[in-house]
Amino acid sequence: MINVLLLEKNLIIREAIKKEIEKYDFITLVQMVKEGAESVDYIKNNHVDIVIMDTQQTAGLVTVALIASEYPKVRIIGFTKEGSDAKRMIELGAYSCLCKYNTTATDLITEIKACYQSEF
Repeated sequence: MINVLLLEKNLIIREAIKKEIEKYDFITLVQMVKEGAESVDYIKNNHVDIVIMDTQQTAGLVTVALIASEYPKVRIIGFTKEGSDAKRMIELGAYSCLCKYNTTATDLITEIKACYQSEF
């Protein structure tokens, strides 16, 4: 079972990702949060394999760096609309980054599986 935490401010996007993830029995969406601090608090006390996270602001990039350094076994998949954010997320320790505007549900699930099966 892959335990996924979703960090996304936009309710519509959160609900769409939740609906898609729930179709697969090998993925559990353990928590949905709107802010980086909420995700870190959750990770402190719960098992999370992958964080899918929006990083539309500087605080998002700070959260990527914090999770990557404090919780190195938790992999991060960025979910953003900015190309520069994607590059920076990878530099800060994210496994990968997907673009909100051209990622299909199938792409997201494929990326979750690849991320979970990879080794750093």
